[in-house]
Amino acid sequence: MDTTLPDLGSIFLASAQSCSQVLLVCVAGFLAAKLELITTNIQKNLSSLIINIFMPCFLFSNVASSVTVETLISLWPIPAFFFIFITIGSGLGLLSGTLLKLNNVSNTKFVITGIIFNNVTSLSLGLLRGIEKTDAIMILKWYPDDTPNVIAKRGISYVLLATLWTNLLRWSLGAYLLKKETRSLIPQHNFDEITDITENDPSKRPVADEITPLLASQRILHPYVERLHPVWSRVKTIFKFKFMNPPLYAALVALVIVAIPPLKSFLFDKNAPFMPLTQAVEYIGSVSVPLTLLTLGAQLKNLSISKSKSIAHMIAYVLTCRLIIMPVIGTVMVMLTRDWYLNDPMLWFVLILMASGPTAVNCMNLAQLTDNFQEEMSALLFYGYVAAIPMVTFLMMIVLSHFKEILYFN
Repeated sequence: MDTTLPDLGSIFLASAQSCSQVLLVCVAGFLAAKLELITTNIQKNLSSLIINIFMPCFLFSNVASSVTVETLISLWPIPAFFFIFITIGSGLGLLSGTLLKLNNVSNTKFVITGIIFNNVTSLSLGLLRGIEKTDAIMILKWYPDDTPNVIAKRGISYVLLATLWTNLLRWSLGAYLLKKETRSLIPQHNFDEITDITENDPSKRPVADEITPLLASQRILHPYVERLHPVWSRVKTIFKFKFMNPPLYAALVALVIVAIPPLKSFLFDKNAPFMPLTQAVEYIGSVSVPLTLLTLGAQLKNLSISKSKSIAHMIAYVLTCRLIIMPVIGTVMVMLTRDWYLNDPMLWFVLILMASGPTAVNCMNLAQLTDNFQEEMSALLFYGYVAAIPMVTFLMMIVLSHFKEILYFN
């Protein structure tokens, strides 16, 4: 086989195409909204369909049909690196509150969401499909007789396994991070001062009436409970929030099917009795990504310029973390640990992709699910994919060139 470096132009084209197609579908949604083909009501209805039907079908069909128990066990680096990257990204997100002087916790949670949930699926699959048609794909071969199609399929299975963990966390933790903060209707007072007064002079203790908050009176009567209230309130908030939603249900059901091979065969084998049903589910789910992009473009049409400018510092921070800091960290970690697991360049490549790329488009679905941060998420995704074209392309050229040197010149 020729050991010369593949044409970097073809690598650039593959990366640019996978990012540009996302932007082009968004542009179509923007134009449809401008022509009033997608009105506000239609946009809300589409979002509801995506959350409740299309996205669950997409997750179920992709995870249940592609993942096996064996891959879950032998490919342990994928969940291991995934949770390491999530932890690092969360740390960077928490720092944003101090570095950017954010005025509330909700903004910090928005930044954390934008950093830890990147595009692992559609961008990675688009990149693999693009590279498959170039000479660069042979850099990622594992066995001497590997063909471009075999290499690409192996990469797709790795990406879908990463997608399983991503979606389980995205539709649980992500939905929690973007949920609206509830404002307390109870007036805030300096209860320590009130307690001191009432302890010294019981006659000044306020009497509960129809307009006196019951909780406030409890705080006055039981000052030691007041000290525990912030912690207890946070615990109650966490357990009261409903983590479960249709996409998460679908991912969990798919995981159960993966864990029961006979059931998986009964549903997904070539001559399985329920093959028409699973194919229908796959067909329905296939429209989730383009519809999400269309609604994203429509949302951008209504994006307030002032809103976009007011969060410019947050967007810049998220994109710096997502497109520069995390890819560098991921590349260094994979290169230092590649001897600890399968000697498969495609696995290394996918692990690096897991740390790279812009914020996931599905984060727009999270914003729609929680009815919060929709305009902010639209702006972040738009600028993120504009910036991703040169940044992801540059990263892929460096990584593939380095892989070539490792495999053929060492």
